[in-house]
Amino acid sequence: KESIKKMSETKQGEKHPLVKLTELQVKEIRHLYSTGNYTQKQLSEKYNFSYSNIKNIIKNRTWKHVII
Repeated sequence: KESIKKMSETKQGEKHPLVKLTELQVKEIRHLYSTGNYTQKQLSEKYNFSYSNIKNIIKNRTWKHVII
C-alpha cells in the first residue's frame, strides 16, 4: 500500500489522495472569476474553500494541468 506522502508526490488533480475539488469545479472557478462577476472572496465562500487556494487556482499556481 502506497503511503499518502508518496502518492501525493506522483498524483495530481483528482488523483491526489487529499483532493477537495474536481477538475470541473476548478474550471468553473476560473470561468466565473474571468467574467468579472465574482471576487476571489465570493468564490471562496461559494465553494467553501480557502481564499488562498482559490487565488492559487485563479493564478494557475495549482491545478496547472486544467485548462478552460
